[in-house]
Amino acid sequence: MSSGIQRSRRSLLTFVLFACCSPADENTAPPEAPCTHTVDDGVINVPSECPSLSDAVARAAEAGSPITIALAPGTYPVNSLSIAKSTSLTGAPSSEVPVVQCTGTFESDDAVISQVDIEAASFVFNWSSMVNVTITTDNASLNGGTLTDSSVMGPVTGSCDTITRCSLPQGDLTIFNNLTVSDSTLNSISLTGDGQVSITGSTFTEGITTDFDQPVTSDITVTDSSLGGIRLWGDGNLTILSTDVLGTGIVVDVDGPLGLQFLAENSYLAAAGENLLNLEVGGMHSQEDASVFELYNNVLVSGTVEFSTILGGCDEWDNIVDLRMWNNIFVKVELKIIFVFYHDTGVEDSQYNLFSNTTCSSCYYQRYECVDTGNEVMVSEEDKIAFSPIWENGAIEGDPLFVSYHPASPDTADLHLQTGSPAINAGDPSSTWNDTDGSRNDMGIYGGPFAHP
Repeated sequence: MSSGIQRSRRSLLTFVLFACCSPADENTAPPEAPCTHTVDDGVINVPSECPSLSDAVARAAEAGSPITIALAPGTYPVNSLSIAKSTSLTGAPSSEVPVVQCTGTFESDDAVISQVDIEAASFVFNWSSMVNVTITTDNASLNGGTLTDSSVMGPVTGSCDTITRCSLPQGDLTIFNNLTVSDSTLNSISLTGDGQVSITGSTFTEGITTDFDQPVTSDITVTDSSLGGIRLWGDGNLTILSTDVLGTGIVVDVDGPLGLQFLAENSYLAAAGENLLNLEVGGMHSQEDASVFELYNNVLVSGTVEFSTILGGCDEWDNIVDLRMWNNIFVKVELKIIFVFYHDTGVEDSQYNLFSNTTCSSCYYQRYECVDTGNEVMVSEEDKIAFSPIWENGAIEGDPLFVSYHPASPDTADLHLQTGSPAINAGDPSSTWNDTDGSRNDMGIYGGPFAHP
């Protein structure tokens, strides 16, 4: 055998031995071990008992009983993930929060998620519970459930039941039935159904709206909050307590048989545009379902306050609409208060208000009569009867002497009254309206028994 052939064989043998015995490339990760945990104790620890988060989720879905997936600190990349019913995904007790990185969709369906950060292209939340979770996404969709101590960074649409101490700065939710929000930040909510909405200690950048093509019957209560505006069409109750409405103002259109109970108390209204408060009542209302609009101890600055009623028809219904304004401060406001009736008149009751640079350009009562001519019912227009809240019981005019106020930045105003303000001890003298210190009512948001905090 020639020496050349022998050298070739030795070279080949050396190559084979080198290939078989050389260490693996340090940059090549070993494949994940299979998930063999039996979940008898109801907990799957990732990665110690199941290296793959996707495998752990699949095993939990097959278990047929409630399972908790406990994530140790670390980053868990997945393509997409769907957390099924009766499954809890939670970060194991640690100062470091685990991060799930999802290139596709992260979906939670009737599950519980807590102590986890989620980064996903899209996020779907169906009738689940989320506690201490931070979500970063391009698109989040909510469908029922509760959010607590969590934040969603990115556009959010859909509906939810309860939001507590959460931040959804781009949250635009559509509420079909009930919603409770406390100590949270959202952009807006749109009401499309009938139900109860409670908002406490929260900020809505845009505010609350309803579709003006679809009236709602809702009970809405807003307390100690800040709203960009309110647009409501329908019946029910709207209560605004110790709340700032700064932006597009309040527009309420009542056009139905049930009427609306509106109460604004110890609240601050300042509009970015012309409209400050617009209350419009149409349709027919029975005496049992009268509409009542009440404004007590508010501050209304720079804009138009318009109240108009065009009620009833030639029928036997009573038309009852009351407007009550007590202990308020109006600054640079144009009042337009119009009562138009076919039958009973409403009541405009203004007492102990302060008016500064305020006019009442269109304030009048007008009653129509239905006259049966034998062939048809004709409507005759009677004369207008002018009135002005500026002239009524206990009203005063002058500068309220706020600590600070600038029209260009109403959100920075300090509406406390300086010493010497004519609004101090100038509200309703009845003890029912006394300030919290027992003294006579001060006009404005810091007066009365429910003073602005």
